[in-house]
Amino acid sequence: MASRPEMGALLLITHLGGASFDYEDYWNGADLIYTGRGQTGDQSLNGQNGQLARNEATNFVFKYDSPRHLHFLGVARAKQYWWAKGLDRDGVERRIVRFRLSFEEPRGGELQPTAARVDPVRLRRPNLTPRPFDETRPPAPFLQREEREPPEETLARQEKAAHGHHDLLAALNRALIASGWNIIEETRGAIDLWARRPGDGQRVIFEAKTLGDGTEVHQTRSALSQLLEYRHFLGAPNDFLCLVTNAPISDVRERFLRTQGVAVLVHDGATFQAVGPLALEVLGALVQKK
Repeated sequence: MASRPEMGALLLITHLGGASFDYEDYWNGADLIYTGRGQTGDQSLNGQNGQLARNEATNFVFKYDSPRHLHFLGVARAKQYWWAKGLDRDGVERRIVRFRLSFEEPRGGELQPTAARVDPVRLRRPNLTPRPFDETRPPAPFLQREEREPPEETLARQEKAAHGHHDLLAALNRALIASGWNIIEETRGAIDLWARRPGDGQRVIFEAKTLGDGTEVHQTRSALSQLLEYRHFLGAPNDFLCLVTNAPISDVRERFLRTQGVAVLVHDGATFQAVGPLALEVLGALVQKK
């Protein structure tokens, strides 16, 4: 990003892959999902990121083609923004801000989605690379910790998780009521909560998961399977699905869940925040209520 206050302009340059540092921008239909400024550490809404979030200037968007050539894509406005997790220049996980840029008059030809890139999760976990099945290859030995966790510590963690899950649902219930949602119900042993949106009465099934260190993949996989089963066996085909967490999840995981029709809602301890365009579409009225 480059600010030109004397011209009332903000210049936004997207590499869409192929650069020394990939912000992982991508097309979502005709809109560009654009990552905020900052290559190391957590990003913030200070400076140019704040300008873009508030649309304080005219946003001119360019695609980087070569060191001496930028391709002008058009003038855009930030329709939405949300917080996500991603890797910084040093490969350290950090907080990033994503913007949905909508073009007023796209230029330079039809906007086309970029080719799929390698999932950064796979880059960090090379064991996920597919390989031919070899029935003569024995499974790796199961490694146990030298010292097992004392039973009282296991019980303490389980109790903390149960209380955290209940607190998350209680906060969600209060937010739904405050935002005018109705028919808020739970199903013992199954659905955490489901409720109908104000206005159109569309029902959303919520599955709450508390996250700890190293639990993101397991918890999001569990939530996805539960939500799909609940809708199939207990709900209706047009029910929306939503994962509710007590901490942000990685950007690649949110994008995967979005492809499966699952919106992501994060509670920061005070308010709820929709993560990604699907969540903003499904839950906008909920998260706007502070």
